[in-house]
Amino acid sequence: MAECGSAGSSTRITRRFLHTHHTIEDAVLFPAIREQSPTLARVVDKMEEDHLVVHHITEHIAALADSVPGNASGISRFELANALSELEQHLLSHLAFEEESIGPLLSTWNEWPLD
Repeated sequence: MAECGSAGSSTRITRRFLHTHHTIEDAVLFPAIREQSPTLARVVDKMEEDHLVVHHITEHIAALADSVPGNASGISRFELANALSELEQHLLSHLAFEEESIGPLLSTWNEWPLD
């Protein structure tokens, strides 16, 4: 049971981190990118959509992690492992896209572009 509690705690911390990180990007970084480089609007749209996908995956993970301790069949653990794998694949793809798409612009910023 200690394992399950640890998994639940870890998933909550990860979910909180991702939510905070994406909230900051959505509220601050993406508007700055749209202003500085309007040609990247579709890229920013995709990244915002990716954030919603991550949100849904992490909410699903949280529900599964909460169900693991009470499920003796092991099905919840299997589902949790699959959901974590889905999150990993999505995040790695998202990060690669982000680096490729907006990395060049961000590398030109010597200071924050907004007043």
